[in-house]
Amino acid sequence: MMSSVRRFIAFLQCLDAEAPRPFLVARLREHAWRKQAGTARMAGPSGPRRPGPLGPTPATTLARGWMNGRTRSDHARPQRRGPRLRNRARRRRGDADGAHLLRRDTRARRRGLSARPDNHFVKDSSSQQSGYSRRLRVAALVLPALLIAAMLALDYFVIERLFPSGLSHLVTLVIGVAGVLAFSAAIFGQLSALQARDRANTQRLRVVAEELEQKRQQLQAVNAAGLALTSELDRDAVLQRVADEARRVAHAKYAALGVFDEQGVVETFTTTGISEEERALIGHLPRGLGLLGHLQAERKPLRLKDLHAHPASVGFPQNHPPMKSFLGTPIVLRGETLGNLYLTEKIDAAEFTEADAEALETLAAQAAIAIENARLYEQSERMSVEQERHRIRMDLHDGVMQSLYGVGLLLEDVADRVGEEPEYAKTQLGRAVDRLNAAIADLRGYVLGLRPVQASDQPLTESLSLLAEQARSNALIDVELDVSAEAAQRLDRSRREAAYYIAADALGNIARHARARRAEVRLRAEDATVILQITDDGVGFDASAGASGHGLHNMRQRAFAVGGTLDVSSHPGRGSQIRLQLPAESRRE
Repeated sequence: MMSSVRRFIAFLQCLDAEAPRPFLVARLREHAWRKQAGTARMAGPSGPRRPGPLGPTPATTLARGWMNGRTRSDHARPQRRGPRLRNRARRRRGDADGAHLLRRDTRARRRGLSARPDNHFVKDSSSQQSGYSRRLRVAALVLPALLIAAMLALDYFVIERLFPSGLSHLVTLVIGVAGVLAFSAAIFGQLSALQARDRANTQRLRVVAEELEQKRQQLQAVNAAGLALTSELDRDAVLQRVADEARRVAHAKYAALGVFDEQGVVETFTTTGISEEERALIGHLPRGLGLLGHLQAERKPLRLKDLHAHPASVGFPQNHPPMKSFLGTPIVLRGETLGNLYLTEKIDAAEFTEADAEALETLAAQAAIAIENARLYEQSERMSVEQERHRIRMDLHDGVMQSLYGVGLLLEDVADRVGEEPEYAKTQLGRAVDRLNAAIADLRGYVLGLRPVQASDQPLTESLSLLAEQARSNALIDVELDVSAEAAQRLDRSRREAAYYIAADALGNIARHARARRAEVRLRAEDATVILQITDDGVGFDASAGASGHGLHNMRQRAFAVGGTLDVSSHPGRGSQIRLQLPAESRRE
């Protein structure tokens, strides 16, 4: 009777997914041993022969002994009688060694698998619940049959002998009903526990799903905010957009963005959620005190359920709206704190969550890049304005001023000859009027952002010829012109303009300062460069002293802007020479 009960319990354990399976292990070992033994050739007294039927293996013996409630040591060892029995004993020893190796290999594989997080030896909650459900189903099928059998046996062997016939049936009925009720209560209790566990798991899954959905929405909002920030270049618009997006991502009622200057003082303070009237009533910008100063000093995120409970809190100024929950994070780029981002008053909760803090940090990183881009854009705009002012100044100096200076020299000559040569004076006055009109046209072109006519539309050879003619007529200087048309054609538009302005400035310096009688203007091509050389026989100057009053700085900047170089050589009493080298195009225009 007890052996049958043990077998039935073993059968139930084998049905459980978590219980050990000695039958399967024993059968696997036996199969491995038989496969190994079948591949070997056994030598007997008469030579090699095929293996005959094998006797019981150690694995089979172990399984049968376990089923019979005995251990392996309970089996008698085979007696060694004769060659056949000795061979059988050898085979059994080999079987034992093979089974030992198989057990050791199985344990090693189990140890290796147990280190893996996804193996079947790791019992998670789902596998435990599945095994428990199977055991419960087996119990629901088997236990009623056992209860009925036990009731019949109890009625037949005990109750009928102790009670009269009528009373015995009543006692049996009462015991049966009590057993059924107890069994039903136990089963329904287990089912209730399973249902409660399922409800708890469902609730946990629902909470996790809600958190994941909130995370997804926040990441989507942060991504959209980042795309929106990159589309703005105006600094004030970027700051306002950052504050608005931070408030929207974290579902806050108020948001503010403070940007620091180079000394760490709040330079701008952008708010959202507060009207302009409310902000005007609050007064001056924050001075970096209280929590704002604490966040600026610590340079790490700060999340508070009640900001008034923080030791660094110093309260609010007059007319400030009430605030309780707080979330702040610094805006850092390459180790430099650009500002701080503040959120207050969580709309749908009592405090900001960890997910809100992570989303705000991500947005702050994107905001740092957007703010830096806006700063660089402002700097580039300022540099563009300065460059344009410098260009206009150089153009006026080299173009209009030279023209006006030539007109002045022409009028001086007219004043000297008007009494003796009235016809000549009349002709020169007409030329002066034409040059004044040309200067006015150049000024109008500068105002409209255009280039002077003689520097852009005319060929370089004609422009240089016009400059030489003006120097001859205005300054009474004998200008020798040697200009190669091929060299002029190998310069693009920007380099032609640079050559024209440098030549005009050089001839103007000769007319004003050199007191020269003769000058030379030469333009030629050498390999991949075009060389413009202007010399005079005037008084000269000390070039090693770094003279800059003759427009040399402007000329050098013009040459550098188009990829050229400018060399100036001069000595007192020996005249001067200006040599401009410009890169030439490989093909003619």
